[in-house]
Amino acid sequence: MRNVGFKLFFTHRLALLAGAESLRSIREGLLWLLPCLLVSALLLILGQCAQALGAPPALVELLTGLHNRISSIIPLLVAASIGYMLAIKYRLPQLPVAFLCLSHVVIAIYLLRDYPRAAATFVLFIAIASPLINVPLMARLHRQRWTRLVDEGLVGHNLKGTINMVLPGMVTSLVLVCVLQLLLQFHDFAYVERPIDIDNLDNPYLNAIFLTSTNSLLWFFGIHGAHAMQPLMDVMDQAVTLNATDQAAGRPLRYALNSGLLGCFAFIGGSGGSLALVLAILGFSRNRSMRLLALASLALSLFNVNELLLFGVPIILNPRLLVPFMLVPMVNACLALLVVQLGWVSPALVSLPFTSPVLLNAYLSTQGDWGAVLLQGL
Repeated sequence: MRNVGFKLFFTHRLALLAGAESLRSIREGLLWLLPCLLVSALLLILGQCAQALGAPPALVELLTGLHNRISSIIPLLVAASIGYMLAIKYRLPQLPVAFLCLSHVVIAIYLLRDYPRAAATFVLFIAIASPLINVPLMARLHRQRWTRLVDEGLVGHNLKGTINMVLPGMVTSLVLVCVLQLLLQFHDFAYVERPIDIDNLDNPYLNAIFLTSTNSLLWFFGIHGAHAMQPLMDVMDQAVTLNATDQAAGRPLRYALNSGLLGCFAFIGGSGGSLALVLAILGFSRNRSMRLLALASLALSLFNVNELLLFGVPIILNPRLLVPFMLVPMVNACLALLVVQLGWVSPALVSLPFTSPVLLNAYLSTQGDWGAVLLQGL
């Protein structure tokens, strides 16, 4: 009875948290991005297929470039959509607030221009987090008499709402500039360092748990895990290269944990091992819109791309999905490590792009080991 009571309490708390106004605004705002994400993902798949079929490099570059361009404006759209939803909550002029939130991301991008690693890591997080802080601040400032530049009797209602957002927008923009300039004084913010190195991989299980859980936790809060963990993934790529060197020299392979293992077995379908979520929705969900989302995500998940799920379900800031989002890749990585160390599957010997198709990436990275394909399928 005590366990049942605890589970009910925990479920109730999760439901309250998931139903919080701010989180609901984020979820509804992120849903508006689905058409753009679908277009971007389609271009990515077409680019991958064109490259695999030996299409002219100019066509591959065109499709990939269009995908990258659309992806680069996603943080702007995220900030605008969340800001719009929060403006409704705080009874502020929606479009002026949305445009101000968008301009805050432009400010962040400009201030981080000399710190590409910090920009790649934190811009999406700023796009999600800044409206949660700035819109309530704008609402408070909007209620102050000194920020009211015009009265409704002098101009129309729409013009009044727009002009009276000028001072709150200026104040919040200046606050953002000051905060970012202060953070850039800290080396750990401006230059993301790596806590593990190639000489520090003695405990592969603990390192696998650390890498997979950190990646999921970062994405849960809207921080781009792939960019934030690039220094660590560089170490994992180095481990693959050293494995290939060991094989060529006839030595035992040293690194069971590497980028190949993580890409093939931990992150199947993208961050969080989300191909499992796609299959679960298709197999068990009766929600028509959710099933359509899963169908649209299926082809993308086979290329380890799961932005549709991250923004569409959404997984970002969804407390109900935090535990499985972190647990699935951890379990996958540990099981794969066990199988590799038992000698049933070869360690990865070839580095592949993260968007390499599922099953094919397991076959190619292990240089034709069908046991790796079977393990990934299982």
